[in-house]
Amino acid sequence: MIPNAAPYKAHVNGFDFDKLKTMLTQSGFSNVVKSGYKQSSLAELKEDRFDNRPTISLYVEAIK
Repeated sequence: MIPNAAPYKAHVNGFDFDKLKTMLTQSGFSNVVKSGYKQSSLAELKEDRFDNRPTISLYVEAIK
């Protein structure tokens, strides 16, 4: 349960790259890399329509 004094009551869990990389690796993903806005290795993920939050998103790519 989220305490009433929590500054971000809408979020139960937060992810940073290290936490997400650990979870992805444990789930069988490999080549887990931190990417960036419009820096994907896939052309379609570099398009404007993919994301409109360049400064608040965590971009991670992995292979399974």
